[in-house]
Amino acid sequence: MHAKKLVLPLISCLIFSIFFTKSAYANVDFGNLYVSNPTIMVGNTIVDEQTEISYHQNVSLTFPYAVPNEVTITSGDTMRLDVPANCLIASSFSYDITAADGTVILTITGDDLTNTVTATFGPYYESHTANRQGEIIFYARGASTVENSDWVMNMVGWNSYDNTAAVWNIIINPDSKYITNTVLTDILGPDQQFDEGFFVQAALGTYDKTTQVFQEQEAIDPAKISTAADSFVIDLGTLNQAVSLTFLSNKLADPNLPYRNKAILEADGEGEPVIIEAETPAIGGGGSGTGEPGESSQTSDTSTEETSETTTEETTTDLTSESTSSEVESSISSNTESTTNETIDTSQTSNSSGKQPETTSTTYNVSKKPDSLPKTGEQRTLFFLISGSFLLAGSTIFFVSRNKKAKHNG
Repeated sequence: MHAKKLVLPLISCLIFSIFFTKSAYANVDFGNLYVSNPTIMVGNTIVDEQTEISYHQNVSLTFPYAVPNEVTITSGDTMRLDVPANCLIASSFSYDITAADGTVILTITGDDLTNTVTATFGPYYESHTANRQGEIIFYARGASTVENSDWVMNMVGWNSYDNTAAVWNIIINPDSKYITNTVLTDILGPDQQFDEGFFVQAALGTYDKTTQVFQEQEAIDPAKISTAADSFVIDLGTLNQAVSLTFLSNKLADPNLPYRNKAILEADGEGEPVIIEAETPAIGGGGSGTGEPGESSQTSDTSTEETSETTTEETTTDLTSESTSSEVESSISSNTESTTNETIDTSQTSNSSGKQPETTSTTYNVSKKPDSLPKTGEQRTLFFLISGSFLLAGSTIFFVSRNKKAKHNG
């Protein structure tokens, strides 16, 4: 009798699990299957992956993507964006590409330690299952750190810890040569200005190109420095030492865009003035996405412009992001990090920026067939079906046998 009381509840639980347990689901990583090769932009110039790009140059990468209609997308599925070999992620970042109603289309995440970028699908493409395409845009830096060993001036820029200012460092005369009538002029790019006390360091000393360390010996006389809102001039006179200048400029526009600076070094001699231009790393990125509810026609055109008259629902990111990297370290005493390799990092949490993508049109044929990539783990658990069937059959035999014995004993 006790065995009968134990078996009946167990059978009920198994039947419930067979008919009412929901399917298990593990998110799918599609790799780069639906992502095209990126367009690599250095300034206003398109380059290929074989072009050497200096680490001090900003790069814009634009990845088109298109997901076929027959592929099921669930929030949390991912795509991989392969960063070209000549580019590096300068600072880790994360931002959303959202629809007009705020629904997340994609979350784009970049990791500067692994130099990888991942696009994670939000819920938008669960309900918009046709004509799913768009562009993903983010910033990087060149991967080349090869420098001219005979340089006489170099400059690098990076972002302040709170991303409200650009930080600049200039090294002059690293080999401590004898130079006369030396004058440095620095001119800020657009949307920047100097505040009072903008110099962090203005010093004379020695510089080691191998270790990339500046050793300060004395401060530059402030009387030799003339300043304006967006420029300064230093009359260095006769030099037989290296010079290190570290200073801040306030950002007056979008803090995530690159900010530029130009330094001009003039001195006696037959050579031309040395002119160096640098810019801060751009942060984050942007992008766009389109999609339609239901199935599409045989061939479909979509546009990322809001003026499109098709039924495609156009969506563009608001270009917000959170960017993180290591905290800025600017030494104003005995040691200063090298300006030939931008090893001084920054940490910031801010919105990302990028230009709206130009109008794009993608046309593709849609074939009606089962999903080519079935969902990982999305199935009824066969174990419960088999074990439940055997247990049910065994229980039936057990009760029939008990009834026969009871009749025989009776």
